[in-house]
Amino acid sequence: MKTVGIIAEYNPFHNGHAWQLAEAKKRTGADFSVIVMSGDFVQRGEPAMTDKFTRTKMALLGGADLVIELPVQYACGSAEYFARGACTLLDRLGVVDTLCFGCEDELPDAFSALSGLLADEPPAFSRCLKKYLACGNSFPKARLLALEACLSPSETLPMDSARALLSSPNNTLGLEYLIACRRQNCSFDFLPIPRQGTGYHCDTPSGNFASATALRQNPDLLDNYVPACCLPVLKNALEQNGMRKTEDFSALLHYALLLCEDYSAFLDVNDDLADRIRKLLPQFITFDQFVSLLKTKQLTETRIRRCLFHILLGIRKEPIKTDRLNGLSFARVLGFRKTALPLLGEIKKKSVIPMISQAADARKILTGQELEAFKRNLCASSIYHAVWPQKMPYNEYRQQIILI
Repeated sequence: MKTVGIIAEYNPFHNGHAWQLAEAKKRTGADFSVIVMSGDFVQRGEPAMTDKFTRTKMALLGGADLVIELPVQYACGSAEYFARGACTLLDRLGVVDTLCFGCEDELPDAFSALSGLLADEPPAFSRCLKKYLACGNSFPKARLLALEACLSPSETLPMDSARALLSSPNNTLGLEYLIACRRQNCSFDFLPIPRQGTGYHCDTPSGNFASATALRQNPDLLDNYVPACCLPVLKNALEQNGMRKTEDFSALLHYALLLCEDYSAFLDVNDDLADRIRKLLPQFITFDQFVSLLKTKQLTETRIRRCLFHILLGIRKEPIKTDRLNGLSFARVLGFRKTALPLLGEIKKKSVIPMISQAADARKILTGQELEAFKRNLCASSIYHAVWPQKMPYNEYRQQIILI
Protein backbone atom coordinates (compact mmCIF):
# COMPACT_ATOMS: atom_id res chain seq x y z
CA MET A 1 0.00 0.00 0.00
CA LYS A 2 1.37 3.41 -1.02
CA THR A 3 0.20 6.69 0.48
CA VAL A 4 0.87 10.28 -0.54
CA GLY A 5 0.63 13.12 1.96
CA ILE A 6 -0.45 16.68 1.12
CA ILE A 7 -0.50 19.75 3.36
CA ALA A 8 -3.31 22.15 2.46
CA GLU A 9 -5.79 24.82 3.41
CA TYR A 10 -8.31 24.29 0.58
CA ASN A 11 -9.61 27.80 1.05
CA PRO A 12 -11.61 26.95 -1.03
CA PHE A 13 -10.99 23.60 -2.75
CA HIS A 14 -10.77 24.31 -6.51
CA ASN A 15 -9.88 22.74 -9.85
CA GLY A 16 -6.15 23.15 -9.23
CA HIS A 17 -6.37 21.19 -5.99
CA ALA A 18 -8.35 18.39 -7.68
CA TRP A 19 -5.72 18.24 -10.45
CA GLN A 20 -2.86 18.12 -7.92
CA LEU A 21 -4.52 15.28 -5.98
CA ALA A 22 -4.97 13.20 -9.11
CA GLU A 23 -1.47 14.00 -10.38
CA ALA A 24 0.14 13.18 -7.02
CA LYS A 25 -1.46 9.73 -6.99
CA LYS A 26 -0.56 9.16 -10.64
CA ARG A 27 3.10 10.14 -10.25
CA THR A 28 3.66 8.24 -7.01
CA GLY A 29 1.46 5.25 -7.74
CA ALA A 30 -0.26 5.89 -4.41
CA ASP A 31 -3.38 4.01 -3.41
CA PHE A 32 -4.47 6.66 -0.91
CA SER A 33 -3.96 10.32 -0.04
CA VAL A 34 -3.78 11.82 3.46
CA ILE A 35 -4.43 15.54 3.76
CA VAL A 36 -3.29 17.60 6.75
CA MET A 37 -5.57 20.63 6.52
CA SER A 38 -5.80 23.88 8.46
CA GLY A 39 -8.93 24.19 10.56
CA ASP A 40 -11.00 27.36 10.76
CA PHE A 41 -8.05 29.78 10.70
CA VAL A 42 -5.27 29.80 8.12
CA GLN A 43 -1.58 30.58 7.87
CA ARG A 44 -1.95 34.11 6.46
CA GLY A 45 -3.59 35.19 9.70
CA GLU A 46 -7.17 35.05 8.43
CA PRO A 47 -10.35 33.08 9.03
CA ALA A 48 -10.97 30.42 6.41
CA MET A 49 -13.59 31.29 3.81
CA THR A 50 -15.84 28.50 5.10
CA ASP A 51 -15.61 26.18 8.10
CA LYS A 52 -13.30 23.18 8.26
CA PHE A 53 -16.01 20.52 7.87
CA THR A 54 -17.34 22.13 4.69
CA ARG A 55 -13.83 22.25 3.26
CA THR A 56 -13.23 18.65 4.36
CA LYS A 57 -16.32 17.46 2.50
CA MET A 58 -15.20 19.29 -0.64
CA ALA A 59 -11.74 17.72 -0.42
CA LEU A 60 -13.15 14.21 -0.05
CA LEU A 61 -15.57 14.70 -2.94
CA GLY A 62 -12.63 16.06 -4.95
CA GLY A 63 -10.44 12.97 -4.49
CA ALA A 64 -8.89 13.03 -1.00
CA ASP A 65 -9.14 9.86 1.10
CA LEU A 66 -8.50 11.10 4.64
CA VAL A 67 -8.45 14.63 6.09
CA ILE A 68 -6.73 15.39 9.41
CA GLU A 69 -6.84 18.77 11.16
CA LEU A 70 -3.65 20.74 11.68
CA PRO A 71 -3.83 22.18 15.23
CA VAL A 72 -4.54 25.91 15.31
CA GLN A 73 -1.22 26.96 16.86
CA TYR A 74 0.49 25.60 13.71
CA ALA A 75 -2.24 26.42 11.18
CA CYS A 76 -2.13 30.08 12.20
CA GLY A 77 1.64 30.17 12.73
CA SER A 78 4.60 31.34 10.67
CA ALA A 79 5.61 29.32 7.61
CA GLU A 80 8.32 27.60 9.66
CA TYR A 81 5.95 26.37 12.35
CA PHE A 82 3.13 25.65 9.92
CA ALA A 83 5.52 23.35 8.05
CA ARG A 84 7.01 21.85 11.19
CA GLY A 85 3.63 20.96 12.64
CA ALA A 86 2.16 19.57 9.42
CA CYS A 87 5.21 17.49 8.47
CA THR A 88 5.57 16.06 11.98
CA LEU A 89 1.89 15.13 12.05
CA LEU A 90 2.13 13.32 8.71
CA ASP A 91 5.28 11.50 9.81
CA ARG A 92 3.74 10.29 13.08
CA LEU A 93 0.92 8.56 11.19
CA GLY A 94 3.52 6.06 9.99
CA VAL A 95 1.98 5.42 6.55
CA VAL A 96 3.04 8.30 4.30
CA ASP A 97 5.56 7.36 1.60
CA THR A 98 5.78 10.68 -0.26
CA LEU A 99 5.06 14.31 0.62
CA CYS A 100 3.66 16.16 -2.39
CA PHE A 101 3.47 19.95 -2.61
CA GLY A 102 2.74 22.58 -5.22
CA CYS A 103 5.52 24.82 -6.52
CA GLU A 104 6.17 27.51 -9.09
CA ASP A 105 9.42 25.85 -10.26
CA GLU A 106 10.00 22.10 -10.54
CA LEU A 107 13.58 22.01 -9.20
CA PRO A 108 13.91 18.89 -7.03
CA ASP A 109 17.71 19.02 -6.84
CA ALA A 110 17.68 22.70 -5.86
CA PHE A 111 14.94 22.07 -3.28
CA SER A 112 17.03 19.30 -1.74
CA ALA A 113 20.31 21.25 -1.74
CA LEU A 114 18.88 24.52 -0.40
CA SER A 115 16.75 22.84 2.28
CA GLY A 116 19.85 21.01 3.49
CA LEU A 117 21.81 24.24 3.74
CA LEU A 118 19.02 26.12 5.56
CA ALA A 119 18.24 23.21 7.88
CA ASP A 120 21.88 23.03 9.00
CA GLU A 121 22.27 26.85 9.03
CA PRO A 122 26.07 27.24 8.83
CA PRO A 123 27.63 29.84 11.20
CA ALA A 124 28.51 32.25 8.38
CA PHE A 125 24.91 32.22 7.15
CA SER A 126 23.59 32.77 10.69
CA ARG A 127 25.86 35.79 11.15
CA CYS A 128 24.73 37.32 7.86
CA LEU A 129 21.10 36.65 8.65
CA LYS A 130 21.37 38.42 12.01
CA LYS A 131 23.15 41.36 10.36
CA TYR A 132 20.45 41.86 7.73
CA LEU A 133 17.66 41.48 10.29
CA ALA A 134 19.36 44.11 12.46
CA CYS A 135 19.32 46.44 9.43
CA GLY A 136 15.53 46.40 9.52
CA ASN A 137 14.78 43.82 6.80
CA SER A 138 11.86 41.42 7.09
CA PHE A 139 12.86 37.79 7.68
CA PRO A 140 12.22 36.64 4.05
CA LYS A 141 14.28 39.53 2.67
CA ALA A 142 17.08 39.08 5.23
CA ARG A 143 17.30 35.36 4.47
CA LEU A 144 17.62 35.98 0.75
CA LEU A 145 20.31 38.65 1.29
CA ALA A 146 22.22 36.35 3.65
CA LEU A 147 22.08 33.54 1.12
CA GLU A 148 23.36 35.79 -1.66
CA ALA A 149 26.24 36.84 0.57
CA CYS A 150 27.21 33.34 1.69
CA LEU A 151 26.21 30.90 -1.04
CA SER A 152 28.83 29.38 -3.26
CA PRO A 153 26.85 28.47 -6.40
CA SER A 154 27.03 24.81 -7.40
CA GLU A 155 25.68 22.61 -10.15
CA THR A 156 22.77 21.52 -7.97
CA LEU A 157 22.12 24.98 -6.53
CA PRO A 158 22.84 27.91 -8.87
CA MET A 159 22.01 31.32 -7.41
CA ASP A 160 19.08 31.94 -9.75
CA SER A 161 17.43 28.70 -8.56
CA ALA A 162 18.00 29.68 -4.94
CA ARG A 163 16.39 33.08 -5.56
CA ALA A 164 13.40 31.42 -7.24
CA LEU A 165 12.86 29.10 -4.28
CA LEU A 166 13.00 31.98 -1.81
CA SER A 167 10.96 34.48 -3.80
CA SER A 168 7.76 32.64 -4.78
CA PRO A 169 5.05 31.65 -2.26
CA ASN A 170 4.62 27.96 -3.11
CA ASN A 171 8.36 27.44 -3.61
CA THR A 172 9.09 29.02 -0.23
CA LEU A 173 6.49 26.96 1.60
CA GLY A 174 7.69 23.77 -0.09
CA LEU A 175 11.20 24.65 1.03
CA GLU A 176 9.95 25.03 4.60
CA TYR A 177 8.41 21.55 4.38
CA LEU A 178 11.75 20.06 3.41
CA ILE A 179 13.61 21.98 6.12
CA ALA A 180 11.08 20.72 8.67
CA CYS A 181 11.41 17.14 7.40
CA ARG A 182 15.20 17.26 7.75
CA ARG A 183 15.09 18.74 11.23
CA GLN A 184 12.42 16.29 12.42
CA ASN A 185 14.01 13.30 10.64
CA CYS A 186 10.82 12.52 8.72
CA SER A 187 11.04 9.32 6.74
CA PHE A 188 9.13 10.07 3.53
CA ASP A 189 10.27 11.19 0.07
CA PHE A 190 9.11 14.45 -1.52
CA LEU A 191 7.54 15.38 -4.85
CA PRO A 192 7.17 19.01 -6.03
CA ILE A 193 4.44 19.47 -8.65
CA PRO A 194 4.18 22.78 -10.56
CA ARG A 195 1.02 24.84 -10.13
CA GLN A 196 -1.35 24.89 -13.07
CA GLY A 197 -2.74 28.08 -14.54
CA THR A 198 -2.46 31.23 -12.45
CA GLY A 199 0.01 32.24 -9.76
CA TYR A 200 -0.61 32.02 -6.02
CA HIS A 201 -1.81 35.64 -5.62
CA CYS A 202 -3.15 36.14 -9.14
CA ASP A 203 -6.68 37.54 -9.17
CA THR A 204 -7.52 36.57 -12.76
CA PRO A 205 -8.22 32.99 -13.99
CA SER A 206 -6.22 31.17 -16.64
CA GLY A 207 -7.68 28.31 -18.64
CA ASN A 208 -9.50 25.92 -16.31
CA PHE A 209 -7.78 27.24 -13.20
CA ALA A 210 -8.19 30.16 -10.80
CA SER A 211 -6.25 30.75 -7.59
CA ALA A 212 -7.91 30.50 -4.20
CA THR A 213 -7.15 34.21 -3.79
CA ALA A 214 -9.16 35.03 -6.92
CA LEU A 215 -12.08 32.88 -5.77
CA ARG A 216 -12.20 34.53 -2.36
CA GLN A 217 -12.04 37.99 -3.90
CA ASN A 218 -14.65 37.22 -6.55
CA PRO A 219 -17.12 34.45 -5.58
CA ASP A 220 -18.82 34.86 -8.98
CA LEU A 221 -15.94 32.78 -10.35
CA LEU A 222 -16.82 29.74 -8.24
CA ASP A 223 -19.15 28.17 -10.84
CA ASN A 224 -16.36 27.79 -13.37
CA TYR A 225 -13.35 26.98 -11.20
CA VAL A 226 -14.62 24.71 -8.42
CA PRO A 227 -15.22 21.02 -9.31
CA ALA A 228 -18.89 20.38 -10.09
CA CYS A 229 -19.05 17.67 -7.40
CA CYS A 230 -17.93 20.18 -4.75
CA LEU A 231 -19.79 23.31 -5.85
CA PRO A 232 -23.19 22.57 -4.18
CA VAL A 233 -21.44 21.97 -0.83
CA LEU A 234 -19.62 25.30 -1.01
CA LYS A 235 -22.62 27.28 -2.21
CA ASN A 236 -24.84 25.84 0.50
CA ALA A 237 -22.29 26.79 3.17
CA LEU A 238 -22.01 30.34 1.83
CA GLU A 239 -25.80 30.73 1.65
CA GLN A 240 -26.24 29.44 5.19
CA ASN A 241 -23.35 31.18 6.93
CA GLY A 242 -21.80 33.68 4.53
CA MET A 243 -18.08 34.05 3.82
CA ARG A 244 -15.91 34.68 6.88
CA LYS A 245 -13.69 37.75 6.63
CA THR A 246 -11.10 39.25 8.95
CA GLU A 247 -13.33 42.29 9.52
CA ASP A 248 -16.00 40.03 11.08
CA PHE A 249 -13.69 39.63 14.09
CA SER A 250 -13.10 43.35 14.69
CA ALA A 251 -15.28 43.65 17.79
CA LEU A 252 -13.97 40.44 19.35
CA LEU A 253 -10.37 41.48 18.71
CA HIS A 254 -10.91 44.96 20.15
CA TYR A 255 -12.42 43.43 23.28
CA ALA A 256 -9.51 40.96 23.64
CA LEU A 257 -6.94 43.75 23.24
CA LEU A 258 -8.68 45.96 25.80
CA LEU A 259 -8.67 43.15 28.37
CA CYS A 260 -5.08 42.06 27.75
CA GLU A 261 -2.26 43.42 29.92
CA ASP A 262 0.75 41.65 28.39
CA TYR A 263 0.60 41.28 24.61
CA SER A 264 4.14 39.89 24.48
CA ALA A 265 2.93 36.74 26.28
CA PHE A 266 1.30 35.60 23.03
CA LEU A 267 2.94 33.61 20.27
CA ASP A 268 5.13 35.58 17.82
CA VAL A 269 4.37 38.94 19.51
CA ASN A 270 7.71 40.60 20.23
CA ASP A 271 8.24 43.59 22.53
CA ASP A 272 8.22 46.11 19.66
CA LEU A 273 4.87 44.92 18.34
CA ALA A 274 3.45 44.77 21.87
CA ASP A 275 4.48 48.41 22.42
CA ARG A 276 2.90 49.48 19.13
CA ILE A 277 -0.36 47.70 19.98
CA ARG A 278 -0.45 49.43 23.36
CA LYS A 279 0.34 52.85 21.87
CA LEU A 280 -2.07 52.66 18.92
CA LEU A 281 -4.99 50.83 20.57
CA PRO A 282 -6.95 54.09 21.16
CA GLN A 283 -7.06 54.48 17.35
CA PHE A 284 -8.63 51.02 16.77
CA ILE A 285 -11.60 51.07 14.38
CA THR A 286 -11.54 47.73 12.54
CA PHE A 287 -9.28 44.69 12.31
CA ASP A 288 -7.80 45.56 8.91
CA GLN A 289 -7.45 49.25 9.74
CA PHE A 290 -5.54 48.38 12.92
CA VAL A 291 -3.22 46.02 11.00
CA SER A 292 -2.38 48.89 8.63
CA LEU A 293 -1.60 51.14 11.61
CA LEU A 294 0.74 48.55 13.12
CA LYS A 295 2.63 47.75 9.91
CA THR A 296 6.32 48.67 9.75
CA LYS A 297 9.21 47.81 7.43
CA GLN A 298 10.13 44.90 9.71
CA LEU A 299 6.58 43.69 10.39
CA THR A 300 4.52 42.52 7.42
CA GLU A 301 0.73 42.72 7.50
CA THR A 302 0.53 38.92 7.36
CA ARG A 303 2.67 38.53 10.47
CA ILE A 304 0.68 41.20 12.31
CA ARG A 305 -2.62 39.50 11.47
CA ARG A 306 -1.25 36.19 12.75
CA CYS A 307 -0.14 37.84 15.99
CA LEU A 308 -3.52 39.52 16.51
CA PHE A 309 -5.31 36.21 15.97
CA HIS A 310 -2.92 34.58 18.46
CA ILE A 311 -4.10 37.14 21.01
CA LEU A 312 -7.76 36.67 20.09
CA LEU A 313 -7.54 32.86 20.15
CA GLY A 314 -5.43 32.73 23.32
CA ILE A 315 -2.38 31.12 21.70
CA ARG A 316 0.42 31.90 24.13
CA LYS A 317 4.15 31.37 23.97
CA GLU A 318 5.32 28.08 25.38
CA PRO A 319 7.98 28.12 28.12
CA ILE A 320 10.23 25.82 26.06
CA LYS A 321 10.53 26.10 22.29
CA THR A 322 10.19 22.35 21.73
CA ASP A 323 6.78 22.53 23.38
CA ARG A 324 5.54 23.89 20.07
CA LEU A 325 5.10 20.20 19.27
CA ASN A 326 2.16 20.12 21.67
CA GLY A 327 -0.97 19.11 19.79
CA LEU A 328 0.93 16.61 17.65
CA SER A 329 0.46 13.60 19.88
CA PHE A 330 -2.97 13.00 18.38
CA ALA A 331 -4.55 13.14 14.92
CA ARG A 332 -7.97 14.77 14.77
CA VAL A 333 -9.91 13.16 11.93
CA LEU A 334 -12.22 15.56 10.11
CA GLY A 335 -13.43 13.08 7.50
CA PHE A 336 -12.61 10.13 5.24
CA ARG A 337 -13.90 8.11 2.31
CA LYS A 338 -15.37 4.73 3.20
CA THR A 339 -13.12 3.18 0.58
CA ALA A 340 -10.16 4.31 2.71
CA LEU A 341 -10.88 1.83 5.53
CA PRO A 342 -7.72 -0.17 4.64
CA LEU A 343 -5.72 3.05 5.10
CA LEU A 344 -7.27 3.65 8.52
CA GLY A 345 -6.42 0.08 9.48
CA GLU A 346 -2.80 0.61 8.44
CA ILE A 347 -2.60 3.84 10.46
CA LYS A 348 -3.99 2.05 13.49
CA LYS A 349 -1.15 -0.47 13.23
CA LYS A 350 1.71 1.91 12.43
CA SER A 351 0.86 5.31 13.92
CA VAL A 352 2.69 6.44 17.06
CA ILE A 353 -0.22 8.74 17.97
CA PRO A 354 -3.94 7.98 18.48
CA MET A 355 -6.60 9.07 16.01
CA ILE A 356 -9.54 11.03 17.43
CA SER A 357 -12.70 11.05 15.35
CA GLN A 358 -15.16 12.32 17.98
CA ALA A 359 -14.32 15.34 20.14
CA ALA A 360 -15.80 13.69 23.21
CA ASP A 361 -13.22 10.90 22.99
CA ALA A 362 -10.35 13.32 23.62
CA ARG A 363 -10.91 13.34 27.40
CA LYS A 364 -10.51 9.56 27.47
CA ILE A 365 -7.31 9.57 25.40
CA LEU A 366 -5.43 12.79 26.15
CA THR A 367 -4.13 14.35 29.36
CA GLY A 368 -2.29 17.47 30.46
CA GLN A 369 -0.90 19.79 27.80
CA GLU A 370 -2.15 17.66 24.93
CA LEU A 371 -5.72 17.85 26.16
CA GLU A 372 -5.30 21.61 26.55
CA ALA A 373 -4.04 21.80 22.96
CA PHE A 374 -7.08 19.86 21.77
CA LYS A 375 -9.46 22.13 23.68
CA ARG A 376 -7.70 25.17 22.19
CA ASN A 377 -8.79 23.94 18.75
CA LEU A 378 -12.38 23.57 19.92
CA CYS A 379 -12.28 27.08 21.36
CA ALA A 380 -10.91 28.49 18.10
CA SER A 381 -13.75 26.87 16.16
CA SER A 382 -16.31 28.28 18.61
CA ILE A 383 -14.85 31.77 18.13
CA TYR A 384 -14.94 31.26 14.35
CA HIS A 385 -18.66 30.48 14.50
CA ALA A 386 -19.48 33.19 17.06
CA VAL A 387 -19.29 36.08 14.59
CA TRP A 388 -22.18 34.90 12.42
CA PRO A 389 -25.80 34.57 13.56
CA GLN A 390 -26.48 30.89 14.19
CA LYS A 391 -29.81 29.16 13.90
CA MET A 392 -28.47 26.75 16.51
CA PRO A 393 -25.55 27.22 18.96
CA TYR A 394 -22.32 25.73 17.64
CA ASN A 395 -21.19 22.68 19.58
CA GLU A 396 -18.27 20.76 18.13
CA TYR A 397 -18.88 17.87 20.53
CA ARG A 398 -21.98 17.14 18.47
CA GLN A 399 -20.29 17.56 15.11
CA GLN A 400 -20.03 14.32 13.17
CA ILE A 401 -16.99 13.64 10.99
CA ILE A 402 -17.57 13.70 7.25
CA LEU A 403 -18.00 10.29 5.59
CA ILE A 404 -18.14 9.95 1.80
